[in-house]
Amino acid sequence: MDKTVKNILSDLNTESKEKSNQVAKEVEKKLFSLGCDVYSNETLIFKTQWTIEENRRMILNNYHSAFSVNTKLANNNTKEIFQNRESILSKYNVASEVEKNYVDFLQTKAHLDLLEHRINLNKDVLEISNDMSQINKQLINLNKKIMKINSDIVEFNKKQIETNQRLLKGNIIEKDKDVLSRQQLIEENKKLILELEKKIKENEKEIYKVSENSYENANKILRNRNEILERRDSISNNSDSIQMNKSKIFYHF
Repeated sequence: MDKTVKNILSDLNTESKEKSNQVAKEVEKKLFSLGCDVYSNETLIFKTQWTIEENRRMILNNYHSAFSVNTKLANNNTKEIFQNRESILSKYNVASEVEKNYVDFLQTKAHLDLLEHRINLNKDVLEISNDMSQINKQLINLNKKIMKINSDIVEFNKKQIETNQRLLKGNIIEKDKDVLSRQQLIEENKKLILELEKKIKENEKEIYKVSENSYENANKILRNRNEILERRDSISNNSDSIQMNKSKIFYHF
C-alpha cells in the first residue's frame, strides 16, 4: 500500500478513536449524573413514603379516637340523659289527670326520641362501615401492586444473576447477538441514557406532587386531631352537666 494512503488511514483511525473516546467520556459523565439523579429521587421518595406512612398511622389513631373513644363517651352521655329523663318523669308528682297524661306522653316520647336517634346513628355507622370496607378493598389492591413490585425485583435479580454466571464463564458476547463496533455500542448506551433522562424527569415531577399532597394531608390530620380533642372536651362538659342533673333529681325528689 502506498505510504501516503497508509498515513491518511492512520490519521482517520486516530481521529475516529479520539472522537469515540470523547463520546465515551460524555456518556460516562451522563451516567454519573443519571446515578446522582436516581439516588436523589430515591431519597425524596423514601422521605415522602415515610410521611405517608406517618399520616396513615395518625389517621388510624384519629379514627380510633373519634369513632371508638369519643363515640362511646357520647353514647354513654345519651344513655345517662334518658335515664335522668326516666327518673324525673317516674318521680314526678302529678296534680291532675292532664299532668298524668302528659307524663305518660313524655315517657313514651322519650323512648321514641331515643329509638329515632339510634336508628339514625345506626344508619350513619353503616355508611362509615361501608366506606371503611371500600378503603380495605383499595388497600388489598394496593398490596397486590406491592407484591407485583417484589416480583419484578426478583425477576430483575434473576436475570442479573444469569448475566453474572455467563460472564464468569467468559462469555462476554451473548449468543445470537450481532457484534457491534465500539461506536455502535456507545450509541446504544446514549440512546438508553436519553430514555432514562426522560423517565427521571417524569418521576421527579410526580415525586414533588406526591410530596406536596402528603405534607398538606399531614397538616389536615393535625387539625383533625385538634378537633377530635376539642369535641372530647365538649363531651366531657356534657357529662358534667348530666351528673349535676342526676344529683338535682336526688335532692329534688
